[in-house]
Amino acid sequence: EGADVTLCEYNSPNLTKYTKDADILIVDIAKPQAITGEMVKEGVVVVDCGFNYVGDKLVGDVKMDEVSAKASAIAPVPGGVGPMIIAILMKNLVKAVKIQSKINKE
Repeated sequence: EGADVTLCEYNSPNLTKYTKDADILIVDIAKPQAITGEMVKEGVVVVDCGFNYVGDKLVGDVKMDEVSAKASAIAPVPGGVGPMIIAILMKNLVKAVKIQSKINKE
C-alpha cells in the first residue's frame, strides 16, 4: 500500500533519476553490469535478474562490486534468483506433464 511502481527500459530518458529514487530495484535489462553504484542510493534493495556472459564469466545487469557497497540487500548473479527460477520451471514442467498425460488418456 502506498508504493509507486515505475517501469523503465534501459534506454529510458533519465534512467538514473529513476534508479536513484528506487527503494527496491529489480533489474532485468540484458546489459552486462549496466547498473552502477552511481545509479543507486544508499540502502537500496537490489534484485538482479540479468543473465549475461562477459567472456567465460556469468554476470548480471548490476555492477556488483559498486552496487553492493550501497545496497542494504542484494540478490546477486550468479546465485540470486536463478535457483528459484529453476525450481519454478521444474514445478511447471511437472504440472505440464500431468496435464499432458491426462489429455493423452482421453
